[in-house]
Amino acid sequence: MERLVIFCLLSQLQTNQCIAEPQFKLALHAQAKPTDDLIVGSILTTSGLASAFTSITQITTPPPTFYPFNYENLNDQHASCFDLVIIEGFFQMITPFIHEVRRNCPDSVVIFWSLDPDFVSKKTLVSFDFDGIMTNSHELLEYVLQFVDGSAAEYLPLAADTNLFKMKKNEEEEEEEEEEEEMEKEEAASAEAEAEEKRDIVFVGSGGAILANSKVHLAPILRAVAKCVEEFFPKLRLVVYGKAWDNIPEFKPYYRGVLKDGLLAEVYQNAFAVVGVTMDGQREAGMINNRVYEVLATGTPFISDHFPALEAMFGGIISYIDLQTPKSIEKDVFASIKSIHNYSKSDRYQLGQISSNLVQGNHNYEKRMDAFLKMHTEIRKSGDYSRHAKLKLGVLLPSEVASRSLTSDSTIAPMLKTLQYAYSVTYKSLVECELDLKWFYDFDLVLVAGDFGSDVDEFVRLNRNEWPRKWTTNKQLPQMRMLLQSGPIDDNNNVTKEMLETYDVVYHTNNYDGVKLEEFCQKLDCRTHLQKSYGVDVVGALAEIGEREMNEFIADNQIGSVAFEKIEVWDGWVVETLSRNVLLEFGSGELWKLMLILARAKEVVLKTRRVEEVWVANVVNFMEEIFTTKMVGWGGQERAQEQLEEHHLQDHLQDHLQDGKITYGVEEYGRSFTLGVTKALCLGRAKYTKVNIRLSSDKITLGKAVHVWVETGGFLVGRDGMWCLYANEKQVQCIHFAGISLGVTFVSENVATVKLRVELLGNVYQDAVKGSEARDEITVGVEEGEERSCVAEEKDEAGWIDSTWVIPLTVRI
Repeated sequence: MERLVIFCLLSQLQTNQCIAEPQFKLALHAQAKPTDDLIVGSILTTSGLASAFTSITQITTPPPTFYPFNYENLNDQHASCFDLVIIEGFFQMITPFIHEVRRNCPDSVVIFWSLDPDFVSKKTLVSFDFDGIMTNSHELLEYVLQFVDGSAAEYLPLAADTNLFKMKKNEEEEEEEEEEEEMEKEEAASAEAEAEEKRDIVFVGSGGAILANSKVHLAPILRAVAKCVEEFFPKLRLVVYGKAWDNIPEFKPYYRGVLKDGLLAEVYQNAFAVVGVTMDGQREAGMINNRVYEVLATGTPFISDHFPALEAMFGGIISYIDLQTPKSIEKDVFASIKSIHNYSKSDRYQLGQISSNLVQGNHNYEKRMDAFLKMHTEIRKSGDYSRHAKLKLGVLLPSEVASRSLTSDSTIAPMLKTLQYAYSVTYKSLVECELDLKWFYDFDLVLVAGDFGSDVDEFVRLNRNEWPRKWTTNKQLPQMRMLLQSGPIDDNNNVTKEMLETYDVVYHTNNYDGVKLEEFCQKLDCRTHLQKSYGVDVVGALAEIGEREMNEFIADNQIGSVAFEKIEVWDGWVVETLSRNVLLEFGSGELWKLMLILARAKEVVLKTRRVEEVWVANVVNFMEEIFTTKMVGWGGQERAQEQLEEHHLQDHLQDHLQDGKITYGVEEYGRSFTLGVTKALCLGRAKYTKVNIRLSSDKITLGKAVHVWVETGGFLVGRDGMWCLYANEKQVQCIHFAGISLGVTFVSENVATVKLRVELLGNVYQDAVKGSEARDEITVGVEEGEERSCVAEEKDEAGWIDSTWVIPLTVRI
């Protein structure tokens, strides 16, 4: 069915006959959340793709678009099982997001559209877990093709949403002229009259590019435009839209504020000309940005910095600026404005038609969406999980396990095999690790397959300080470390805070051990994540045993049929009564036999004097979950009781057999394992984090701005989550990016103190980061002062307010 759906999608553009099946689900991810008062290029791109998808498929419901810290319904397996996920541009929590996409739907195809070379290096880019990469840089494509085959990497330039960005119709201009005549205005027939009608030379973009030095030619170009207009074309004017321009005094006279969403196309249509300046890194990589396509689609003359890729695509329909020297910039700016000023009305309209038709016909989002769908089809045809750079998982094995192969006596290997879509697994023996202490450097995740106190646990704790934590992997992640506790936990284990906090996640196999570990964590104030994870490879084990032995256990091939009247479990012995009187002893590697029997019995009776073997604890866990009967006599000191206890677990069997699969198989084991990884990736690592509120003053003066910033250790704001400031328990602001602080002006009446509190929230699901050290609070005295707001002109001795990295706020308390 899915291939038919894709065929329909791809043929729709040519035939208009096929309507895509609604089963196909697309999701998009933009770099920032849209707001009513701010235009974001990434939103223009994803909105264009969404519109194109609904147009092609005739699906009326637009696909969902996710943004950093905005992932509603992402953890809903049914709502978020997407066939295709398109990620537009890098964001810091990209690996946790992709992990959650694949955890919910392993067959999702994830394609990244790389449109900026500066956020991450090329090496980092190819290390991310993408199925395919699109890029608008031939240079970057050449590099990527060294690591992936041609069907998973393509050149794909940006585009314009041609439903929004289009040229005004000639009839509309004629109507405008008639209205002007009626109003007794001079007919705009000459070039000078045309210049009066459209007099704005527009630049749209952030002044932060000047402050951050990411567009070194922006200031000289705007300076040249302003000078040219003032000296030679006084009826024209430079107009600048965007953020942070009020922090740049030189260009403040030309600043007209931030354009609201939906007004950009109109501003371009009504402009005399639009100036475009490409980010330095994008220009060097040959990347053409949104603005070029959008301006040309409206037919408005475009003046831009020159680079070969831009001229190769658009030729002479753009007026270029030579960036070699300040004089060349002034010369080309003057020549461009003069040439446009001298256009006749008909020349301007004809040239506008040429540029608009070029974009409308070749650079629309329907064509871009078509390219994504074709790549999706090719990737799905391959069915090869090795195509993408999965999370690297190193499994550290105890000596006794490493000495033999991981076959049916271990559930780890078959469980991880079911997760090949997400993890690339390497098994390491303790001997190997002792010979090479740098073995772990290549891994995003390390799983210690041994209990607390085992040789591998002691080895890891001994060497943990040698392991880097902040930028361990190419994916820009700290390495996540996990331990699989398969043995029972009780008060005699002597588990310490140091032992627990060596790991991001501790897996346990049953509810009893989970309760004990949680008690330890509360008592010791440790912040390690706990996750129950257990399963048995029944199918794999059956494939290795002979027909005779299989027949001994299975009387009927139909899953869920009753093969046994009664099963008694006696301390590692299983007795089947009232039928065949089979007496069997199970070792720790043969749990699948017991599971097979228990799932086919009318009655199960557990008899025990003591519990010693690890597998017995797991059996108890299995029986607890399957039969929904609380078993007594299995906790605390009662584990060592001498008297014989009998526990009857009556017919709760059939309800727990799902789709022919026995509960707690390797698939269920794998799902719970990935949930543990989710906790490490998405819910923060508070045990490495200390949070401190810092103020520029020891008191708050009402009406006067106070600088508030937060110091976090081991928690990278943006990648790991965000920090939120509260004043008297009222949320003030949440900060999503590193290096951003707040300039807060408090306004109040009759308040003597203000309690400031800050807490950390995780990245994807925004849960409070676990651990008492992941928050801080202080109480500050308040004194009277004159009411005034925090503005850019105000400066303290450090000049902190006059900064693009400080957000000014006024808070009433």
